[in-house]
Amino acid sequence: MDLVTQISFHHTVHRVVALGTLCALELRAEGHNAGYASLYSRSLLQNLREDGIYTRPLGNVIYLMCGPCTSPQTCRQLLEILYKRLEEFGQANQV
Repeated sequence: MDLVTQISFHHTVHRVVALGTLCALELRAEGHNAGYASLYSRSLLQNLREDGIYTRPLGNVIYLMCGPCTSPQTCRQLLEILYKRLEEFGQANQV
């Protein structure tokens, strides 16, 4: 199973859109944790920043984009780190 599919089946993820070098994922959230103004993803984003990965969050939706010249290996490493951090996020939030 490829990493994007694996991430899309993660219990903390509602949906994933991957197109070219863009990967957007919507975290499974309800009530005040959902929506544009949500801060639900804050701990996940902080952990990704500690790994040197900067994302564009919009509420409970996270956008990750590689440059067009980024190697497939680097993109795969980013997705592997994202999956690891989703595991930690899920354990902390018991989604």
